[in-house]
Amino acid sequence: MLSDIVTYLEGKTTITDYVGTSDHRIYVARRPQGDTLPSIVVDMISSDHVGHLNGAGGIVQSSIEITSYSDSSLEAEQMGDAVRLVFDGFNSGDGSIGTLKVRGVDLISSSLVYVPPIDSSDVGVYSWEQDYDFWHPETIPSF
Repeated sequence: MLSDIVTYLEGKTTITDYVGTSDHRIYVARRPQGDTLPSIVVDMISSDHVGHLNGAGGIVQSSIEITSYSDSSLEAEQMGDAVRLVFDGFNSGDGSIGTLKVRGVDLISSSLVYVPPIDSSDVGVYSWEQDYDFWHPETIPSF
């Protein structure tokens, strides 16, 4: 799922205008030490599987955090807005993001965070953190 989201973002020029196309600065789960900024990280927060009295409902609400990193608060916010314009309100019925069939995407929250340098060899980083709910189907178990 996360790799589908990363690939989808890599295909959007509004995103690659910030992170480039050849050095793959969109990561899963965490940024590598000393990576080039700006960059983006896509991470899974949780998945809630919708059920009903007869068992599995066949739909999942996956909470995904997409964080835009920059050495500038303005650029981090602009990148976050570019991500928002890609995903918030995405509704393709039974369309897809890569191999992931997506019923809808909702932006839940956004926040700007400054991570100060640890020591004089480090630099501070701004991150624009956004939490999204991705609604997608899952296979229903058969017994």
